[in-house]
Amino acid sequence: REILASSAHEFNEYFKEWFNILVENDNIEIAIRPDNFEPMITVNGYESPFEDLSGGEKSALSLAYRLALNKIINSRHQEVKTKDLLILDEPTDGFSQEQINKMQDVLAKLDTKQMFIISHDRNLDSFVTDILNFKKEHHRTQVNIEEI
Repeated sequence: REILASSAHEFNEYFKEWFNILVENDNIEIAIRPDNFEPMITVNGYESPFEDLSGGEKSALSLAYRLALNKIINSRHQEVKTKDLLILDEPTDGFSQEQINKMQDVLAKLDTKQMFIISHDRNLDSFVTDILNFKKEHHRTQVNIEEI
């Protein structure tokens, strides 16, 4: 908590930047509450609950939050040995094709050497270098690697 409290401003800037790349809607503003780090959502000037967002907006907010948290932890703690690794599980759930395309811009800003994106969405193919397909047959998992 102390790390987050000392990093609230920086965290908030990353959080807002990445959300705004993914969701181009001037009517929605997000920020974090500095006392508890919960997202605060404002729609048309009024505070709004998370549940009122669309599926893509919820996913964008969640992804922006996770990426901001990852960035802060990795920049503040040199003993964390996952600085050059990011694993995202279904980060595009609920995204439109436009948001999927914008996700590439967000990921490029992360300066991470290795990313694993677990997804059923074939629309991510345009910005990955390798695809691992897993298929389970007769209690065994077959792995097929596609180089893009």
